[in-house]
Amino acid sequence: MFVRTVETRRGGKTHRYLRVVENYRDNGKVKQRVLWNLGNLDKIRQKLPGLTRSLSSYSGEELVALKRLRTESVKEYGNVLLLRSIWEKLGAEEILGGGRTAERMRPYFMALVFYHLLNPGGTLPLAEWLKRVYLPELEGSRGSGGARLNIKRVLKLLRELGGDVRRDGRLNVMRKAFRKRTAPFCYLVRLRMNVSGTRRGQRGQRETLLAIFSVGGEPRAYCVCEGKSPLALVKDMIAADSVSGRCKTTLVTDRKTAGDAVTNLLNREGIPYVVFVDRLSKKGVGRPVYKSRGGYVARRLKTGDRNGPKTYVFFKKSGRSPKKEQAEFAFKTNVRGRTVLVKAVKTCRERHNLQGFFGNVSAPAGLLSREEYRRGYVPVCMTALLLAKALEKGLSRTRAGRGLTPPMLLDSLKEIKLVTNEVAGRRLNHVTKTSRHTGELLRSFGVKSPRASVRLSGDSVTP
Repeated sequence: MFVRTVETRRGGKTHRYLRVVENYRDNGKVKQRVLWNLGNLDKIRQKLPGLTRSLSSYSGEELVALKRLRTESVKEYGNVLLLRSIWEKLGAEEILGGGRTAERMRPYFMALVFYHLLNPGGTLPLAEWLKRVYLPELEGSRGSGGARLNIKRVLKLLRELGGDVRRDGRLNVMRKAFRKRTAPFCYLVRLRMNVSGTRRGQRGQRETLLAIFSVGGEPRAYCVCEGKSPLALVKDMIAADSVSGRCKTTLVTDRKTAGDAVTNLLNREGIPYVVFVDRLSKKGVGRPVYKSRGGYVARRLKTGDRNGPKTYVFFKKSGRSPKKEQAEFAFKTNVRGRTVLVKAVKTCRERHNLQGFFGNVSAPAGLLSREEYRRGYVPVCMTALLLAKALEKGLSRTRAGRGLTPPMLLDSLKEIKLVTNEVAGRRLNHVTKTSRHTGELLRSFGVKSPRASVRLSGDSVTP
């Protein structure tokens, strides 16, 4: 059933009539029959809007005029949709534990983690960022200071995380069971937080030492070094997470963090370590002892002690002149054999990524001015690291994600937006169209691409 116009000519004039017709089949042929003749189109044109509204009241759908439509907000939706999917798969909301308070604070914890990932460098204030993204759990708290107050409560709950690993059972979310025959690495990383308060003079940088367990490039546990030496902290984590004493943990750090006194103590205790040094010269090195597929050549520094720790310098051959080598990195280790040399390139890259992720952390202004808030922001950074690692793993499994990094992926998903319009005292939500490449990226993570749709929500707009 549909509406069509029929033209007739009388007295040299063309008349158009509006009719409601329907199709039917007669002996295999499709024919039309007139149900209602509405009359001359020129005479009834002004009455059609009222007739259309009257008919829509019986169809169950409300029709509105475009001139009554007013855009209320345009918010980012695609990047938040992907992060929420990974958030649910990782079970990150369980980090806060149980209880009514933790249940109320979970949306604000999620908002802090997403803010850390989607707003690197903290260039955009938290209140302004919350207005640009679509988080339905926080829609009602943006107009007042309730969101900021609850985020401070979240940081107070999170400050207890990252203490003694053996006593803190809530870290099991980040610390899964270690695989057998796998030697995990423990990275000592300096977390530098940019502190900017609401008062004048509350600017600066606070530094905290983190110990991060990593297996296969995935973080499994962490601990904050406060009031305890790095060596005592690492020994506690090794005692807590080693599997029946068969899983040796290799400490990975730099010379600034672990000096000669620490490395000598590690040698006496028999704890394997890899300490990166600043030596990048070719003097005193011998013949190549290892060649990797990536073009790296490892040379050992000549020392008089054969049984002591060794220093290796890694060079990379130049593409234009293969005979020339350029020093990339060097490290000192007490691990013997080719095992540490095989994993040296990946270890250096992982340490560089971790130091880049935690080397310059910017949080919302005023949140890190107190020590308890800075302690609580560490689990936020660790959870953001877990999401970033999940994004890297998902990008490596799809053809559409080749050459993309997690920041590039999240930036490309900004094209999917949720447009909220106000009409007749109600809100009309519209999801913008998704491109083919963006839809393929979302499907690689198991997320259905949102369809471009219009939905009239039941929430009324308050004047």
